[in-house]
Amino acid sequence: MNIIIFSLLALGLILLAISYRKDKGNNLEVQLENFSIQILKEMYQLKKKLKVIEDAMPTQNKSKY
Repeated sequence: MNIIIFSLLALGLILLAISYRKDKGNNLEVQLENFSIQILKEMYQLKKKLKVIEDAMPTQNKSKY
């Protein structure tokens, strides 16, 4: 009877430890996703600014024709 109780207690502790480990992985996944979204937003803003600068600069190809 004692063996069964200790086995169940050990199994419960192992499952508890595994559940905390999964939470850390999920947290890391959320942080990575937020970082990726932030990088994509910054790239989009830089591309918009670059397009505005390119449109403002006179090009040599247009003046030839």
